[in-house]
Amino acid sequence: MSKKVGFGLIGLGEIAYKSTGKLFQDARHARMVIGVDPVDHVVKSYQETYGIPCSTDLNDVLKHPEVEAVIISTPHFLHAPLGIQAAQAGKHVIVEKPMATTLEDADALIAACKKNGVLCSAKEGAVRYYPAAQKARDLIARGAIGEVMAIQIEGASEKPTSYWTGGYSNRVHTTWRMSKAQSGGGILIMNYVYDIHQMLFMTGLDVKRVFAEMDTFRT
Repeated sequence: MSKKVGFGLIGLGEIAYKSTGKLFQDARHARMVIGVDPVDHVVKSYQETYGIPCSTDLNDVLKHPEVEAVIISTPHFLHAPLGIQAAQAGKHVIVEKPMATTLEDADALIAACKKNGVLCSAKEGAVRYYPAAQKARDLIARGAIGEVMAIQIEGASEKPTSYWTGGYSNRVHTTWRMSKAQSGGGILIMNYVYDIHQMLFMTGLDVKRVFAEMDTFRT
């Protein structure tokens, strides 16, 4: 592939600033064309850091002739509606995890992409391209560990109180992470969706039943 795919970034907050922008600097087959965010100072800082034009007007991305695909890294509840708009504008769609906050919204986004003939991808699916995950999938398929009877995922992380209103960088101040309706349901959908997707990919299994337990271990 000699031509670099032109990307527009919708949402220039935490992930776009700390991760996506840096990854594009090393990408061999993709390039950032333009970014958009509704907050003026966020637009300015992103533009100054990464040297691409940025705007507060979504149409500057959706109508840009060099933008072939978009990456949506906004608060979770905006993933599906913005993805649908991008699909209707003829842009391929990649959304940060999770794809949406409800199954209905995820289905609507997928349907919009199919209807408009564009590709749709969610970032949690990236784990299937990890060499270790592909190797594990191959070993499990060949019976290297026998029949998979159960899967257990463990993890621990510490997020300061400030994270819930400003992420780790405190660059963008908002409260969507504290809302179940806007975030989608807390740490499972916000963080461990990667692990769930990876386990399903490696084992080839699907979820049959779900239950949960919770407690407060630190006050």
